[in-house]
Amino acid sequence: MLAAIQKQLESLYDIDVGLSVEDFLCDEATLRAAQQEANARREMLLVVDEPEGLWLGLYLDEGVLKSVNRPQNLAEAWQETPHFESLCLATEGVSHFTYLAFRSRHALPVSELELELQAEVDKYASALLAQSSLVESQSLLEGQGVGLIRTLGRRSQDLRRQLFEEVSFLDGAQSLRGERYRLANRCAALYAAALERSFLQPTKLPAIAALRRELKRFYRMNLEEKMRRAQQGFAASEP
Repeated sequence: MLAAIQKQLESLYDIDVGLSVEDFLCDEATLRAAQQEANARREMLLVVDEPEGLWLGLYLDEGVLKSVNRPQNLAEAWQETPHFESLCLATEGVSHFTYLAFRSRHALPVSELELELQAEVDKYASALLAQSSLVESQSLLEGQGVGLIRTLGRRSQDLRRQLFEEVSFLDGAQSLRGERYRLANRCAALYAAALERSFLQPTKLPAIAALRRELKRFYRMNLEEKMRRAQQGFAASEP
């Protein structure tokens, strides 16, 4: 399923990092050796920047891996409550890996905040567009896609609540890590709300192709541009 998640992200953003995330999975022993501290996290990207190159490792705990590998179909898995949390964690890890590989391949800098912000957006976009795939495959569209937009609008509202409101954080608000996670979550929440207003209203058809173009544009922005776009919003008619 991790390969399917990576394929979905690469397809969405029209990229190919030339690496398979499954080749970079590491176990808990490797994680503890690298971190040299007790760890309660169920997902973590390990990064070692050395003169000869960047060393990466992705840790997902055994429970997450078992859960995400149980469903046969990624789109349907996003609809199943027992798998939602694990899919979020797995998508976050794959997002970190893919985005860091993409930026590194193009010799572009990337910060921890940028990784977290993009991962929050990736979880929302992955779950939302999985719903789009399901609706289209089930032929539930009404004239000119109105049914799809209505369905996705409701799905977006549910996702924004699940991902950005009904959340808890491992790190305290006063810690650097805790502050970073909360800022990424707030910015992604604003961006998702702007996407919903701009593209998921029945009066703004056609919208899905434009939504994908906007997500692709956002992916290639730097951190300052992403935060400004999230905080200021945008119009669906923008080029």
